[in-house]
Amino acid sequence: MTVVLIGVPGSGKTCVARELQARGYVAADTDQIVAERASVTGKDLYVLVEPERRRKLSEQVLVELLDDASPEGKFAIAVSSEALWEGSEAVRALRTYGDAGARVVWLTADLSSLVRRNGMLGQHSGAIVMPRRHFRELMDAKRAVFESVASETVDTSEMTADQVAALLA
Repeated sequence: MTVVLIGVPGSGKTCVARELQARGYVAADTDQIVAERASVTGKDLYVLVEPERRRKLSEQVLVELLDDASPEGKFAIAVSSEALWEGSEAVRALRTYGDAGARVVWLTADLSSLVRRNGMLGQHSGAIVMPRRHFRELMDAKRAVFESVASETVDTSEMTADQVAALLA
């Protein structure tokens, strides 16, 4: 069964997708695909590509991936939180995809874990002066959308990516 991983930066989506790939899943990371389409590195994506362009590319990439990957297949898709906002085509597609049998897993983590995993500033942030506040605001902003599409939630605060993948595989 396909596993779609959603959550804020640092929640473990990319690492868990890689671990699922090691367990035989075909893995895709929307941030990586968006970076390739924007002709930048993953590290530079959140610095060199304007937010609105990233958001549109993220949504487009997710919709395409959901269209290509069967919900019953063995796919692991790490989704950029930028792809998901209420009323977007990506959210509608993800709800339909989950209804068709895919597992949509919301990876959560406590603020300390998110700040640590993102190196205090993190590649997604540019130059955040108050990282805990930033992540709290991001989690609050995305909560309703994540709740509306997730079929399950996993708190990764005290788990390794390998442990989360073992739980989901």
